[in-house]
Amino acid sequence: MKSTPKDDRLIPLTRIAFTPLAIFTTIFGPLLYFLPGRTAQYWAWEINPEMSAAWVGAGYTFGALAIWTILILGRFQKLFVPIMATWALSTVMLIATILHIDRFFIDKIQFWIWFIIYLALPFALPVTWWLNKRRAIPPQENDLLFPKQMTLIAPVISALFYLLAFILLFNPGFAASFWPWQLTPLMSRVISGWLMFIATGALCLLFERRYSVYREFIPQAGIWFALILLAGWRHVNNFDFSRPAAYIFFGMFIILVPLMFGLFFLFERQRRAAIHS
Repeated sequence: MKSTPKDDRLIPLTRIAFTPLAIFTTIFGPLLYFLPGRTAQYWAWEINPEMSAAWVGAGYTFGALAIWTILILGRFQKLFVPIMATWALSTVMLIATILHIDRFFIDKIQFWIWFIIYLALPFALPVTWWLNKRRAIPPQENDLLFPKQMTLIAPVISALFYLLAFILLFNPGFAASFWPWQLTPLMSRVISGWLMFIATGALCLLFERRYSVYREFIPQAGIWFALILLAGWRHVNNFDFSRPAAYIFFGMFIILVPLMFGLFFLFERQRRAAIHS
């Protein structure tokens, strides 16, 4: 029996499965971000206020960048973080859809695209991981690693995001009482999914410290957070500045954007130094 080559390449089935996701996120991410007031016309449900639609649009725009990166590079090691984080996101999205099915335009094709994707992903992602893992190249001695100190910080950051995500998921009424803009129960659970995506991505550092695994996604996360920050500025009228969460929101993303790009440039410099040494 012929053994599976350890070449780190994605199997063709993965490219076939991920290409529709790349196309849909490329289309709907910018639509939600730049036309947040017209979701009743093109989305699976009507999103209000506009800041909520822009939040989702920024997330899908990041998703489009990440998925195209995976498809273009075609490397298994690029799957680890996206699969783990997207599994958490997709599971919460499926729960939100089932709990709030009455909010969806079930007579429109947009809903069925949404529903089929999130019905399939929680099961398809583990299968994708298993099928591709056989081609994985084990860590090498010369791999550039994130410092161990980051593996101590990552679980703390992850725990904070998980805590907030669980509140949004299990008690949307309470979440709406402190959230910086108006929040419906459905949107509370959708945002919970994206926060779990971030939390799971941070938690991956406990299990995978190779910089090469995260390299392309770090600046893309910087773009994602910059889009959210810009959306906050564009839709500042949606915010309730009598709530501390509004100031926390802007303060957090003002920190996160340069942090992501700074982290990328720092480790790129170390990477180039290692190559030329």
